[in-house]
Amino acid sequence: MMKIKIFFKECISDPRLSTPLVLALFLNAIIWGLSAWRLKASGSWLILHYNVYFGIDWISQQNFEVFYYPLGALLITLLNFLAGTLILSGGLKRWLLWTSVLAQFLVLLNVIMIVINYAS
Repeated sequence: MMKIKIFFKECISDPRLSTPLVLALFLNAIIWGLSAWRLKASGSWLILHYNVYFGIDWISQQNFEVFYYPLGALLITLLNFLAGTLILSGGLKRWLLWTSVLAQFLVLLNVIMIVINYAS
């Protein structure tokens, strides 16, 4: 618990650590908002995932499953934040936090594609 407090104080004082953390949380808030705002509950099927090899492989009629994406992205950010508390190297801490920003961006693109497919 003490390491988390020390890392949190370090993140607040060092903009090289606070910038990716704030950006990741901001992107996650956008993902949650976009998922809740544009993907209303309905009886129609919602395509959540497909790929080139298998086609559609994850569909849902319950639209709450679309919240698995922002929840997973938030868990990635929290796990990277907690892993950063255990690492002493400053460069590796920054790399972990920027990786969570990349994960948030990729999930945001995925949710945007779901919204585009759902709206058309």
